Amino acid sequence: MIQFVKLIRSLDQALGNLEKKNCIKEYFQNALLLENENTTKNLNKSQDQWLSLFWAIYFLSGEKLNRIFSSKLLKMYTIRQTNMPQWLFDECYESVGDLAETIAHLVWEKKEINDDLSTSLHQKIHSFMQIKSADDEKKLNVLTKDFEDKSFYYIFTVCKMFTGGFRIGVSRLHVTQVISEVCGVDKELIASRLIVFFKQNYANIEAVKYLFSELLPSEQRTCKLDMSAAIPFPFYLSQNLSDQTKDDFFRSYRPEDWIIEWKWDGIRMQLLVKINTETQKKDIQLWTRGEEFVSEKFPGLIEATDKCIKEDVVLDGELLVWDFNKNKPKKFSSIQKLLGKKKPKLESKNDNSFDKVIFMAYDILSLKSQDLRSNTLKNRKTILERLFKEHLTEQEFILSPIFVNLSPIEIDKLRRSARQNNSEGVMLKRKNGQYSVGRTKGKTGYDSFKWKMNPLSVDAVIIYAQKGHGIRSGIFSDYTFAIFNDEKDTEELVPFAKAYSGLSNSDMKVIDSKIKKITEESYGPVKKVRPEIIVELLFDSISESKRHKSGVAVRFPRMKRIRFDKNLNDIDRLSSLKKLI
Repeated sequence: MIQFVKLIRSLDQALGNLEKKNCIKEYFQNALLLENENTTKNLNKSQDQWLSLFWAIYFLSGEKLNRIFSSKLLKMYTIRQTNMPQWLFDECYESVGDLAETIAHLVWEKKEINDDLSTSLHQKIHSFMQIKSADDEKKLNVLTKDFEDKSFYYIFTVCKMFTGGFRIGVSRLHVTQVISEVCGVDKELIASRLIVFFKQNYANIEAVKYLFSELLPSEQRTCKLDMSAAIPFPFYLSQNLSDQTKDDFFRSYRPEDWIIEWKWDGIRMQLLVKINTETQKKDIQLWTRGEEFVSEKFPGLIEATDKCIKEDVVLDGELLVWDFNKNKPKKFSSIQKLLGKKKPKLESKNDNSFDKVIFMAYDILSLKSQDLRSNTLKNRKTILERLFKEHLTEQEFILSPIFVNLSPIEIDKLRRSARQNNSEGVMLKRKNGQYSVGRTKGKTGYDSFKWKMNPLSVDAVIIYAQKGHGIRSGIFSDYTFAIFNDEKDTEELVPFAKAYSGLSNSDMKVIDSKIKKITEESYGPVKKVRPEIIVELLFDSISESKRHKSGVAVRFPRMKRIRFDKNLNDIDRLSSLKKLI
C-alpha cells in the first residue's frame, strides 16, 4: 500500500508526461521484480503481489470502488472528525475543487506520520470490501482508525479509491504505453488486453498475468481467461483539423493519398460477430466507444446481423437513425434518445415516414479471426466493400460513401454542406494508414483527421453561476445562459444552455469579479445574478426538446467571447434560435 501511495505522490509532483510514465514504469518494474529493464528469469510472485498489481492498474486507469464509502459518508466523516459545520466544509470544498484533496487537507494532522508499511494494496482493498454491507457507523469507525496518524497522500489516495479520478495527469492510455514498453510489444496489443482485463471480476490474477504474458516463462503463457466472447478492439480516434492546423495540413496535402468521408453524427460503435466452431452459435455484440455493451437495445440490428453475416467479423462504424424517404440520417438526438431508453422504440410523426436504426460501416478490423488493423486503409476498404456485396445486403447496413481526389476547396465545400446532410463535417483518412489506438501518429504523421462544420452562434446572458472544480476551483466558471422568449405576450428570459469552457483564464477572472458584484440570491453553491454579462456562445447543432423549458437543446455549447459591446436588449430571441432547427 505504501508503495502505491508513494507512486501517487510522485505522479502528483512530476512535471510532464515523460516523467509520469517513468514513475509508473519504475513502479511496475519494482512490483514485478524485474531486472535489466524488462527481462526476468523469475516471476513466481505471491498471490497477494499479483492482486496488488491488479488494483494499481485498475486505479491508475481511472476506475474506482463503488458502494463502500460514498462521497456523502466521506463528507460526514470529515465534518465529525474536524468538528466543522457543514457550511464551512462546503466552502472548503468549493475552494479546493476536489473532494479527496479537501478531506486530506482537513483531516491530516501534520505531525509524525505512521503509514502502515506491512499492509499491501490488495490487503487494504480486501479489508475495505469486508465492511461493504456494514452500517454507516461502523464504516466511520474504520475510516477514523485507518486515517489516524497517516500522511496527506495516504488519506488522499484512499479517498480517491472511492471517489475516482486522481486528476494527476495519468490516463488509461499512459498505462497502456508503459505496459507495452515493459513487455516490449505494441501498445495496440496491450490496449486490447486491457479491454479483456476490465471485463473480469475484481482482482483476477490471470487478468494481470495476461497483461504481462511476455514476461512469463513460455510454459506459463497460456491464457486461462474465458476468451469465448467477442471482445472489441480499442477505438482509433481522429485528430481535429482546426483553424490553426488546417493551413499546415493542406500545404503538404496530396489528393491521391487521401480518402474523404462524411463525419457521421451518430453513436460510434463496433459490431462484433464471433461464431462458436462447435455449436455454430453466433455471439453478436454492439459496443460503444466508452466500452458500453448495448446489443439488447437494438434487437432489429442484431437480427439483421444474424441473417446476413456467416463468419467472424469486427466492423467499425456509426449507429444512426436513417430516414429512407429522404435518404439521409436523422439528427443526433434521434439515436441519443433510443440509447437512453431501456426498451427503445422509434416514434413516427406521420404514417409515411420510413425510419430504421442502421449501422453505417466505414472500416473492418477483423475477418475470419484475422486481425486487419495493420493493413492499409485502402486494403481494408476493399475487403469491406467485398463483404457488403457478398453478405451485408440487409437494409440495416449501409456502406459509408467515399470521395477521392478532392482539392482543398472541394473538401471545404463538402464540409460546409454537412449540416444539410445532418452530419458533423468531413473525415480525411490516409489511404496507407493503419488502424491504431487512440489519437496516435502513424509512420508519416496522423492518418485520420476530422474537419467539423462551422458552429452556430448566439448571444446570451448569464443568469446563474457556480464555482468550478480542479484548476478553476475558487472562481465562478460554470454558467447558465438565457435568451428572451419572444413567443409570449411579454418577453421574459428563459434558460436554454449551460457552458463552462471556451474562454481564457483571464476572461474567466473578469466574469468572476463581475459576478461577485451582481449576485442577487444564493441557492447553495449556485448564485443567481443580475442579467448583465453577455457572452457569445457557439454550438454544433440544435434540436427540439421536451425536457427543456425553452423547448430547444443545443449540442456542445461553449463560450467564444464576452460581448462588452452589447447590453441585455441585444441578446437573441427564442424564435430566431428555433429557425436554426
